[in-house]
Amino acid sequence: MHSLKTRIRKTLLALLPAKGTVLTGVSGGADSIALLVLLAEIMPDSKKRLRAVHIHHGLRGRDADRDQKLVIRICQHLGVPCTIYSRQVGVEAKKLGVAIEEAGRITRQACLLEAAQIYKSRAIALAHHLDDQAETLLLNLLRGAGGRGLAAMRPSRPFPHPHAPQGLRLIRPLLEVSKQELESFLHEQGISWRRDKSNRDLTFSRNRIRHILLPKLERDFNPQIKSLLARSAQALARDDELLNHLGQRSLQRLASPLPAVGLKLSRKSFNRLSEGLRWRVLALLWDQLRIPQKSTMHLERIMSAAAQKHAGLSLPGGWRLTAKADIMAFTRP
Repeated sequence: MHSLKTRIRKTLLALLPAKGTVLTGVSGGADSIALLVLLAEIMPDSKKRLRAVHIHHGLRGRDADRDQKLVIRICQHLGVPCTIYSRQVGVEAKKLGVAIEEAGRITRQACLLEAAQIYKSRAIALAHHLDDQAETLLLNLLRGAGGRGLAAMRPSRPFPHPHAPQGLRLIRPLLEVSKQELESFLHEQGISWRRDKSNRDLTFSRNRIRHILLPKLERDFNPQIKSLLARSAQALARDDELLNHLGQRSLQRLASPLPAVGLKLSRKSFNRLSEGLRWRVLALLWDQLRIPQKSTMHLERIMSAAAQKHAGLSLPGGWRLTAKADIMAFTRP
């Protein structure tokens, strides 16, 4: 499907780093295989710089084994080297005390980061597309997210792992392409893909949005609802970029480092900021310090502590907030 390659070529080339290996996660589904093919055909020096990563989650028995075989076969056909990781996500979920979905996300990030470090990668490309973007906006909305969450996924961002090197980017070149377009592209290329049966399991929130809520919205409200939601996410992302810029300027003005243990800022100056800017400064501060498990609840507790002359607050990852007179100190032993 020449038109799809033409359409995404400019976006893809703009997201790719000039040097270094580019990794792409390939599950065996239509989305990730389509991205692999597009990268192999569009990316300059793809034979030298492109590498696939497949993660066997140890969950779906023979189906997962067949996924892996297909990925290996397609990579061999394209001449793209492939790194395979085998993990037991079910065991990891029990060990961490989290849901299977969350354990899978943690495992994928860890494997991709390890591969990026081994192959000195500058970017990791993932195949999230327009349908995923619409689902993510709705999922975040139903969880009570603010503008930052409703902006959903970005085409490029720092790789979201606390130990990721600063220059490693996560890129998503397909956010303006629908799943149907990707499947049509593979049909025309004569390339097969695997279907993950767990994607129809309605115990998962995203699957209920995908198979129940979005089809109903398409029928009863607008058949182009996915495109509209993705466009809204894009507009919110532009607003979020402006708020980030303003928040970063305020954070740089208010904060000063506490060598080796964290940073401090003026409580009075912080409280003089508008409410929206205070929230943004805290979110940026949290990310800058790489405190894990950021949530609205944690930020609300910090906002409350900032209003008090004396307060102490324990935060995830061993971090602590201490408010005393005009100083708010974020420290970690």
